[in-house]
Amino acid sequence: MIIRGERAVKSSLGNLAPVIILGMSATGLGALRLLGRAGVACYGVDTKGRSPAYFSRYCRRGICLPAGATDDDILIALEGFANDLEMPPVLLPTSDRFVSFVSRLRATLNSRFILLLPDHDLVENFLDKQKFSRCAEHAGGVVPKTVLLLHGLGELPAVAQELSLPIIIKPANKEHRDCPGVPKVIIIEQQEMITAAMEKFSACSQVPFVAQEYIPGGDLQQLSVAVCVDQQAEVAATFTARKVRQGNLGSGVGTYVEAYRDAEAEQIAASLLQNLKYIGVAEVEFKRHAETGQLFLIEVNPRLWTQVALPGACGLNFPYMFYCLASGMSLPALRVNWRASSWQSLWDDFYNTFRRGGYLAAGKVSRKQWVVQSLQARVGAFFCLKDPLPALAQLRDVVKQVFRFSS
Repeated sequence: MIIRGERAVKSSLGNLAPVIILGMSATGLGALRLLGRAGVACYGVDTKGRSPAYFSRYCRRGICLPAGATDDDILIALEGFANDLEMPPVLLPTSDRFVSFVSRLRATLNSRFILLLPDHDLVENFLDKQKFSRCAEHAGGVVPKTVLLLHGLGELPAVAQELSLPIIIKPANKEHRDCPGVPKVIIIEQQEMITAAMEKFSACSQVPFVAQEYIPGGDLQQLSVAVCVDQQAEVAATFTARKVRQGNLGSGVGTYVEAYRDAEAEQIAASLLQNLKYIGVAEVEFKRHAETGQLFLIEVNPRLWTQVALPGACGLNFPYMFYCLASGMSLPALRVNWRASSWQSLWDDFYNTFRRGGYLAAGKVSRKQWVVQSLQARVGAFFCLKDPLPALAQLRDVVKQVFRFSS
């Protein structure tokens, strides 16, 4: 872990610029809470329905746009906020869609909002997996062997022969997951799974994919390194977590994650971002080869990430670091309270543990272990005793889904 910084300039709430959080998922909620506790007035915008994050005590006002909202719709909503607020607000995108939106329209947004972004080309390289592979290798990163762009899965048999099974299939661009039901990662382990995948996703002929070699290793070999880099290319802080359980049994978004120390991963992540002249906060994901121990770079998220509350519980407030860099304030003094800590997305973790073919069925966790780990989780995606309404709203949504499914 790397930490650096000076005590932030003390200001009353009235002298602090407000922040508009773009994306009200669990990531946005984590940012809301960490920024709200630091005394920053927070507002929210999203296009994915009435998220539980809107019920947070720290969300002063939120705008929920329809799923089909265009860039112009988002701009109109943001301009409404700008007209109502006394100071230009900081824009904090927490999803790939909003990172792309802010980056593409930075010239328009810059006149009325406070932005913190690396170069647009670098943002695009991070959001496109094919471009990312070339960019990361050029900067000295070690990435899994990646086959050029696929359109649909028609070329999958030839690609599988070239890479040799097992392989991983992913949508090439995070903004182009247009086919319903396409997961973040598809693992192809056996020959018969090729035909099954081609049939299941036959309607996705226009969706671009990439294929990568599979790096051996389980959940615990998958590391997530958070890094904050200032405008002088100095690394202000790093924090490592590793996945215990994920949404796709060995791949996907972490549902139970624990704080972890890995100096090698942190050094590689920091050097990579410095070499690429990155500014702001990013999450760098690695997988450590189970046999050789080599670290492979999987992806870089040029934004906050889902488990951002975990380093926050240890004294590293990455949303506030982003806010300070954007608004020209000194970085806060970092008082790290390092101890064994874990983060859990309760209902997602419950489902992926106890569903058919989940972690329980695979023998990776027992019922007792799951209960003990859940009780030990220091922070959650939605649950927080001091901010209970988002968890209650999520519970309501879960109950509705269960009744809808049973009927």
